[in-house]
Amino acid sequence: MNDQKRVRLVILNKLEDTFDFFDIKTRQFVGSVAVPAHPHEMALSADGRFAYASIYGDGVYGNNVHPGHEIAVADLVTMQSLGTIDVHPYLGPHGIAVHPDGSLWVTCDESNVVVVIDPHQRSVVEVVEMGTHGGHFIAMTVDRSKAYVSNKDTSFLNVIDTRGRRVAKRIDVTDGGEGLSLSPDGTRLYVMSHMGSPLPNPNRPRTLAFYVIDAVKDTLLQTVELPNLPELPLEVDKESRIRVTLDGKYLLISAFKWNTLSIVDAATLQSLKTLIVGAGPMNFAFPPDEPSTVYLTNHGAGEVSKIDLKEFSVVQTFPSTPAPRRGKPESLAFYQIGD
Repeated sequence: MNDQKRVRLVILNKLEDTFDFFDIKTRQFVGSVAVPAHPHEMALSADGRFAYASIYGDGVYGNNVHPGHEIAVADLVTMQSLGTIDVHPYLGPHGIAVHPDGSLWVTCDESNVVVVIDPHQRSVVEVVEMGTHGGHFIAMTVDRSKAYVSNKDTSFLNVIDTRGRRVAKRIDVTDGGEGLSLSPDGTRLYVMSHMGSPLPNPNRPRTLAFYVIDAVKDTLLQTVELPNLPELPLEVDKESRIRVTLDGKYLLISAFKWNTLSIVDAATLQSLKTLIVGAGPMNFAFPPDEPSTVYLTNHGAGEVSKIDLKEFSVVQTFPSTPAPRRGKPESLAFYQIGD
């Protein structure tokens, strides 16, 4: 990394309705940007200049009485608001993926669509019908030719042809999908099961599980159950996310209801370690100057955990907002500023 560049961490605090900025070296709070209520997911522009946050509404999935219809925009260098992009009449924007052409691909689960946004025109330029309710998370392939959308309440994933801007295929899974992540080489897609493991009896209480998808053929290869986690009733939303590390060695799984981070060997799919972290773990970010480190938001605790991926241990935890505020962080990302 260029010594003249500084690394900042931007944290999206859901119930504080803010982007909050920290100098990652000193942990010093350096700024805040207000957004409408309540933001959920965040993505950065390819050049690292802008942050986009989905304004989901005043509720959560399945109970979002007043769904939002905006994408908040912030300048990451000046740490100032650039207003919002209105996607109305489409409601409940959540997952965001950024295409190399600069367009934003956003799930709107209340309207059963993915909208394509031109951030320069600040308008929706295309709408892709999902044909089902519950499209909540989205991930793009390395070459950005396809986007995958996980549906919480249906037994398939949608595969979008980004060139044709249409649903090209559905991949059958067992019990809906949650967070999803692609391997660095683009050959595998990993998706958390919405309802947990169906094995061996689909009607029993469940622990966490994830699907392994062949991202070349777009077919389900297997379902993997995570060990060492207590079972929860079938009807309980398992609320889990997954990220592949930048080197492709590990799968990182945050379990909101269990307050844990599971580290899985990507080659063998064996669980290597389960860490107790703060309450309500959610999203991940990898710092550009610490290749063996990941940061994790703990929504319920209002904190961020720093995890050493060599030692498989939590090495630091710090508040996601400056005192006396108490944020509820959902998303976070690193970026660099300076020459």
